[in-house]
Amino acid sequence: AKIRANAAACGVDDLRFLSAAEAHKLEPALHCTAALLSPSTGIIDSHALMLALLGEAEGGGALLSLNTRIVSGRIEADRIVLQTTSTGSGEDFEIATSR
Repeated sequence: AKIRANAAACGVDDLRFLSAAEAHKLEPALHCTAALLSPSTGIIDSHALMLALLGEAEGGGALLSLNTRIVSGRIEADRIVLQTTSTGSGEDFEIATSR
């Protein structure tokens, strides 16, 4: 009841109580006396989500550059160029992309 009340206070208004049998139908490995079903909320594995998003971005040609500071940039006729430096190694890079 406390979990349901807390959820309602946070704006989740569709929780419903399940009997042990109803919960077991949804999750056969679950052993409980009762459960709360929350059809509009869930738990996200944020690390797995970020890896999936990174994979999609890299598949589209993107590059992730961590610990990198943009030093300067310029717009050329057909591309945008950024001068960067790694805050870890101090190594300088030039990154360019089409407009």
